[in-house]
Amino acid sequence: MVHGTQVKLSDFGLAIYLPKGRLQVKCGTPAFMAPEQHMLPDRSKGYDHACDVWAAGLTMYMLMLGGKHPFMSADGRYFDEQSLLEGNLDFRVGGFLFAIGSELRYSPEARRLCQRLVCADASARISAREACQDSWLHLPSACPEATCFAKPAIPVPKKDGSKSTGKRKELRKKVESLQAQVKMQQEQNETQWEALMENQRLMKELAKDKRMQAELSRVASSDHCSAAKHQPEPRTLLPPPRVQVLQQGLKCRHYSATVWLASEVQGFDIQAGTFDLRTAKNVAPAHICPAHEVSEAEAWPKGTAVVYKSNSSGQWLPAVVSSFNASVSPGEHGTYNLDVRDCASCERIRPRLPPFA
Repeated sequence: MVHGTQVKLSDFGLAIYLPKGRLQVKCGTPAFMAPEQHMLPDRSKGYDHACDVWAAGLTMYMLMLGGKHPFMSADGRYFDEQSLLEGNLDFRVGGFLFAIGSELRYSPEARRLCQRLVCADASARISAREACQDSWLHLPSACPEATCFAKPAIPVPKKDGSKSTGKRKELRKKVESLQAQVKMQQEQNETQWEALMENQRLMKELAKDKRMQAELSRVASSDHCSAAKHQPEPRTLLPPPRVQVLQQGLKCRHYSATVWLASEVQGFDIQAGTFDLRTAKNVAPAHICPAHEVSEAEAWPKGTAVVYKSNSSGQWLPAVVSSFNASVSPGEHGTYNLDVRDCASCERIRPRLPPFA
């Protein structure tokens, strides 16, 4: 919204009048939630207006760094929760290995304001009123390059009467740079959209599998009752192998919005067919997969019911965990041995809902 010479950004999707005390419900976009929200419910006493100041600081950082998020990978798929909890901001641009050749593009005053907004300690974070009174916002605006940047982002051509061909070349370079930035942003958006479509497809397949399991269970129960009428003597059957749903306390990963978060199972709602995790409540199985950086003792145990995405058929197959293969070297991910496949990747495994055939 444009008001006079000011641009105002607003989003009232989860807006609420703040009551006395603090809010305790964990909700919002994970990439823009403050540390006191991420640490709910066990390590935080709740949150208040200070979480909006944090989100404003992240928005300021992304405007300064051309859309780069301080706590997400360049492709937007991985989220560094530890850096978020510490409030670490990196204002360096350019450079290569170990940031050699990088430079601090913005002035110390601009970086200081952004860091005060993105302060991990909510009690030490500045208020919105204090941010509006910051000296950087009241610097003279006659020469933006002199007040906002330690070095000009784009070289200013000298008025030395150079030929028009030189000006056209410089303008062409600027246009090509802007086109490259737009292309990179479009690729990031397409990656996030493809991830969203894939999750919706998985949810539909899991719902179909659940209905099929219910129908098979009903038919099996009907056949058992019919057979019992024609058999005067009961038969002794071997006990089936023990198959169980994902248990409380097991480590996992939770896909929230656009990123995978480290999480832990806290409960299971058999009526809704959803799981309560440390990071969110009522999470569908399509948004849960095993954590691959765990020890054998922390892995999903033998007998856990899962579904596995087959490479050959392209379908989700019912399966049961047999064992876990822990990683043996840094950077290597652990895998699972299933009754339908050995060394299955964690990304291709989801929890399966009862009833179990």
